[in-house]
Amino acid sequence: MGKDRNRVKFYSKNDMASGHQLKEAEKVLNSYNEGNNYSINDFIEFYEINIYFENDLFLLSWSENEKENYKSKVLILLEATKQFWINNIKDENILSLFEEVDYGFYDSFWALTNKFNVYKRIDKQTFEEITKSNRFSIRPLLKQQNIVDFFSQKIRNFFIDNPVSAEILLSFFEEAQGREKEALYFPNALNNLDKENLILDYINYPEANINYIKLIENSKTVKLSNKTKLLAKKKAKQLNDEAFKNSNVLSQGVGISISKDQKEPSNISFDKDNRRLIYTYSEDYLNATKSFIGIYKNFNHLFNFINFQGCIDLVYKESEVDTFEKILMRSKNEYHISFSFHRQSLTSNFQMILYAKYLESHNIYMEDSLNYIVNEYLNQIFPINGLRIKFPTKETSYEEKIRSLAPELEFLIKQYQSYVDNSSIDFELLEFSSEPLHYSKLKSKIEQKYVYGKGNNFLRLEYDFFSDQSSLFYTEKFKSKHKNLYELLTKENVLYSDFKAYQTSEIDYLILKKILSVNSNGCVEIYNKSLVHIISILHYQGVLNYWYYPENIRNEILLMKADNLIIFDNSFFTDEERRYFNYYLNKKEFTNGLDLRNKYLHGSNSKSVDEHERDYYILLKLLILIIHKINEDLKLENSVSHN
Repeated sequence: MGKDRNRVKFYSKNDMASGHQLKEAEKVLNSYNEGNNYSINDFIEFYEINIYFENDLFLLSWSENEKENYKSKVLILLEATKQFWINNIKDENILSLFEEVDYGFYDSFWALTNKFNVYKRIDKQTFEEITKSNRFSIRPLLKQQNIVDFFSQKIRNFFIDNPVSAEILLSFFEEAQGREKEALYFPNALNNLDKENLILDYINYPEANINYIKLIENSKTVKLSNKTKLLAKKKAKQLNDEAFKNSNVLSQGVGISISKDQKEPSNISFDKDNRRLIYTYSEDYLNATKSFIGIYKNFNHLFNFINFQGCIDLVYKESEVDTFEKILMRSKNEYHISFSFHRQSLTSNFQMILYAKYLESHNIYMEDSLNYIVNEYLNQIFPINGLRIKFPTKETSYEEKIRSLAPELEFLIKQYQSYVDNSSIDFELLEFSSEPLHYSKLKSKIEQKYVYGKGNNFLRLEYDFFSDQSSLFYTEKFKSKHKNLYELLTKENVLYSDFKAYQTSEIDYLILKKILSVNSNGCVEIYNKSLVHIISILHYQGVLNYWYYPENIRNEILLMKADNLIIFDNSFFTDEERRYFNYYLNKKEFTNGLDLRNKYLHGSNSKSVDEHERDYYILLKLLILIIHKINEDLKLENSVSHN
């Protein structure tokens, strides 16, 4: 066989190169001659071809007779591979054969060695020599559990002797995977102490990668001591500082100010030189809204903490994460601090501090406004008699303010939950109970409140209409002018004939489902506008608040529920809101959580006064969001009961 050609290799059932690979496989099948002198790579290639056939992948150009003939022939090739492995893979020659294997074929080399049980012939010392070869990579071998178990001690030694192998361990157990994780098996001989020592060696490894160091810092599955995690945190800072010092790093920032001349309440501009979004607020507007109610409402109307459907707008949104961010390595245990989330977090923190300082310059305190809203306003407007909160005194240090306010924040939520459960606040029961607060268990007064997309059929429609990775929105006529199919169809007149053959099968599916249609001019249009509108909200916001929408949209949602495209939920917080509060207040869910509640209550907080001030305003921001959520739920209950 020609050594210079690209050999056939199976990548995956859905790989776009399958057609090309099968054409090469056709040449191999047609030229096979039992009398030829084939190499180990030829026999591995026979095995790779067989995998295509096992997955029912064939060239469309093959007739049924050709297909059956090739099926028979590939079985002969597989048998030839089996005989080669059984007759030739032995302790005395495996090292020389291993050196001949093409780099792309090591997965299959170990798969065949496992499949035909010949690994049992290999002496443990010979196996150790293989692991010392320059051509050896541990990952392909880790896919074969039987071999890993058989050579457990030797593989353990390989890990211990090679600090960089910690990357495989960390990637498998700690990295967030964008697709289904490939099964790997680790030696039983590698115990927890070995893993910790391996990780420590990696932290000190001169070529340690900051991405893996961060996985160590946020590790949860690989059991590591706090001392090791702290070393990783320090190493990550060192590597990060070096990267900033030695590289051209793009940065993003925000600027916040109050303008004496600006007439509109707020304005956003972009400073190109410093790559910063600049938020300015009208002093005249702020002066006109200094009542306690006005101050409270400004967090919604001016600072946009709450969005158009009563949900917190500061949370992480998957739709705001670009393709580049999605491929970056991160821990599966950490809260995803996307560029967008980071910018919003910075902005809202600066808004809190700027507004508080502005109010204090007028002898007004934000806490007094919030005290009025909870203790008086909500009790007067809604039948929730007795809702209360107590704020720390103004003279108290920020550190003590946090220790005082954190339990008050939790108690406020517990009061509202008591109202949800009993239609009144049972303070006696609340004072008797000391159960911890679980944000996932909090309920709304509304039974059918939040809507989420559900299942593969929903994901298919979301991908077709709104993904920038879908193939449906590119046409020769409009090129890449629009970023998704929804934009293409709503902004252009697109003929059915504008779509290529590879696109029309999915367009036909959407027409069959009566989501698209073709008009009398041959143009493709969105037929079920309500359904696509609902999908757009779920795509961009991640959730839909059912009672904020008109009857025609609610009716379509009910039809989608019948088709198993959505689910309802009656939680107090949306899924992302719950994650948001867990990120800031504790470490129950995320290893990189700020832990504002526990670290101050347990005295493990920093001694920095500046950090105490920053944390206090973050806590105050969270309290404002909770008050808005209570207010929103009460308003919705009143609206729905009169609907």
